Amino acid sequence: AYYATKSVDEHSERMLNLLCEERAGDIDAKMDNVEQSVNGMAEYSVKNLKSLESLKDEGYRDGYTDVIKRLASDITKNTEGAIAVYLRYNPEYSTNTAGFFMSKTSETDVFSDLPITDLSKYGPEDVEYAGWYYIPLANGKPTWMLPYQNLNNGFYMISYVVPMYVDGIFMGILGMDIDFRVVEKHIADIKIYENGYAFLT
Repeated sequence: AYYATKSVDEHSERMLNLLCEERAGDIDAKMDNVEQSVNGMAEYSVKNLKSLESLKDEGYRDGYTDVIKRLASDITKNTEGAIAVYLRYNPEYSTNTAGFFMSKTSETDVFSDLPITDLSKYGPEDVEYAGWYYIPLANGKPTWMLPYQNLNNGFYMISYVVPMYVDGIFMGILGMDIDFRVVEKHIADIKIYENGYAFLT
């Protein structure tokens, strides 16, 4: 009986591991899709900017921002789990509130413009409010942020943010927030037999 039980346990473990590997691949593909979307928007933004100095012109900046915002809106609506998308400029070439922030809220499933965080009020230590700006800036490269509670819209989320540069000079950031519950649901759906389950590590 011991050997039969041991064999069944080993078989169940193999089956669960195979299932986890398959589902992990599915989740990786969804995260890759987020990266491709944001990287593509950031690349488009840099290529279509007249110059960094042009961002100081409010009229030009508003028109340029509207173009990026329309693109971001279309892409974000078709990205699973996306709850927000945002573009923020380096305040040295614009203002402390220039850009856009479109988000769902915990009360509604519709994307709408929300108040833009005033970067002059927060520093790198204020992760819950402005980590999405300062962490990628400090890293100097596209960054997946650890899950965090965003106090601007009330969601527990993960964020993928790309810092943008023009001729090596920091232009700003473009990012997308993903509802972490979507990731948790994919993990919770991984089950085998009565007691086999997966967890995220």
